[in-house]
Amino acid sequence: MKKTVSVILVFLLLFLTFPIFNANAKGEELMKNKGFEDADISMWTANGCKLERDSANKNSGSFSIKVTERTQAWSSAQQDITQILLTNGQGNYNFSTYMKLVDGEVTTNMFIVVSIESDKQGKQWYSGNAAGISSTSFTKSTASNAITWQGTLTRAIIYVQNSDANAKPSLYIDDFSLVQASAITPGPDYIPTAQTLEKRSSGAPAVGAIRWDAWLPQSQGTFGSNSSYNVGAQVARSLGPNKYHFRLPYFSIVNGENDVDFPPITQTQMDEEINYAAYAGIDYWAYCWYPIGSGMDTARNMHVSSSIRDKVKMSAIIFTDSFDDASRAQLVGYFKENFYMKVQGGRPLIFFFSNDNVLNTIGAIQQDCIKEGIPLPYCVSMAGASLGIDAVSRYAESGTNGESYNSLTQRVEKNWDTQKAVGNNELPFVSCGWDPRPRYDHPVAWGTVSADSWVQTATAGEIAAHLQNAINWTKSNTSSTLANAVLMYAWNEHDEGGWLCPTVQVDANGIVQKSGNKNLINTDRIDALHNLLRASSTTSAPSNLPNSTESISTESPAPENTLTTETSATDELTTQNPESIPPKSKVWLPILGAIVIVLLACGGFAFIKLHKKAGAKDE
Repeated sequence: MKKTVSVILVFLLLFLTFPIFNANAKGEELMKNKGFEDADISMWTANGCKLERDSANKNSGSFSIKVTERTQAWSSAQQDITQILLTNGQGNYNFSTYMKLVDGEVTTNMFIVVSIESDKQGKQWYSGNAAGISSTSFTKSTASNAITWQGTLTRAIIYVQNSDANAKPSLYIDDFSLVQASAITPGPDYIPTAQTLEKRSSGAPAVGAIRWDAWLPQSQGTFGSNSSYNVGAQVARSLGPNKYHFRLPYFSIVNGENDVDFPPITQTQMDEEINYAAYAGIDYWAYCWYPIGSGMDTARNMHVSSSIRDKVKMSAIIFTDSFDDASRAQLVGYFKENFYMKVQGGRPLIFFFSNDNVLNTIGAIQQDCIKEGIPLPYCVSMAGASLGIDAVSRYAESGTNGESYNSLTQRVEKNWDTQKAVGNNELPFVSCGWDPRPRYDHPVAWGTVSADSWVQTATAGEIAAHLQNAINWTKSNTSSTLANAVLMYAWNEHDEGGWLCPTVQVDANGIVQKSGNKNLINTDRIDALHNLLRASSTTSAPSNLPNSTESISTESPAPENTLTTETSATDELTTQNPESIPPKSKVWLPILGAIVIVLLACGGFAFIKLHKKAGAKDE
């Protein structure tokens, strides 16, 4: 009897501890019959189309699904994933599929979609990248989104859709995938917000531009615990070759090829930049919000202390680096000020570079705002729709193989329609270009780029035309652009390929042109924006700052003026949906579970052996 009890005890302990090893395992495929290999496709339904398995065209395995007779852009094979999401819960999900057009169909852009509905929040859509689909081969559309909801989830489906609302081509779909990367537990502090057409500001959309303020002296020291993060030295090296000098900001110190530096940021320089941006028609800057005292926060500090700070307002891009309590307190303090950008009837505008922990961060900011009597912030994600997010936008759009700037902007502009089609409110993103090859030639510590990742340099007129399209689209789609604002990439991403900030003038060989020891300055891009945004104004370039016919001193600063503040700083990622990295605890959990099982098993069998010996005497 004791032997039987002991065996039962061991297996009971193993059963009870098994969930430690296996429960809610992340990274497992959640879709049913994702590649249509099983003849039973009853879990897939035809939404306004005809479905049949096809063995002649497949991405992998033996079958795909052929979709024909589509009646709408969203007509597709779809799978109900309501129970999957209810079982696994709210979280960061990666989902994807492969698509190929039937022969004879015209190449088109398509993307994967997860649509959910809950009793307290209604419908939400999470979309992947718009991929160019042709009849020659299968192409993948991917997405990484924080899928969250309020109240009870009542419906969730996964399917594909055309970017063009009028396109309904027949196609093959194969290898759907849905994986939870990590779980999300909504914090208790978050308060749902609403936005309305009535609170949308009247007049022209506000024009913003991203700031990445790495243009620091090489001698300013290291950043963070990693000494390789001397940002000023790295960007000086990346733009050192003559062929890249045309991108250098106007205040650069250029002594020759591969001999570039930047002066300490001064109040005079910041005031010049404010005047330049105001002249161009820039209404606000969106600062990559680096930690206090990091050096990467110097420019925004100078903005705050400027006597003309209201000329160009400020907003924040959170999660380009750590965002601690001190940073949050500083940001909420700025919300009160007139120089901080507001939308939707006074709500402070903030951007999120990623959706990792976004809901808890928004909740903490909201609670601070309530204590200070400030309207709750208007939150825009650069990584896709998520609970707590009011609108979506982008940080940048990459390109390949030296494609034309026009080709890149066509994708950007199609994405505006894509976001509207899936029901997201949009703060349209405008690209000034993409060419991080300086970082390929001279690698930087915070990321890698490939040699073919670049786009032809835009002319000033092309950038202005793209911005005009964004303004027109925003005006024509008022219910989908409730912030009534656009965001440009970027004011000063010089070595990544997106800039508006005036640059140095160069000759045909990339030699910086000077008058004495002063750089001659190129203001073509802000002149083009001025002609677009301030065309009715009689204002000319401010007389108290340098322009294309004047110059600025580039003498090296005296050593005693060199800043030595240390910080931790990393550049932004260039992917629009940053991959979520599971916490270390999730890596160790299965190992811990296995150890516990082994120990319990050993202890259990030792217990059995002990009782065997005792049994010889007792029975």
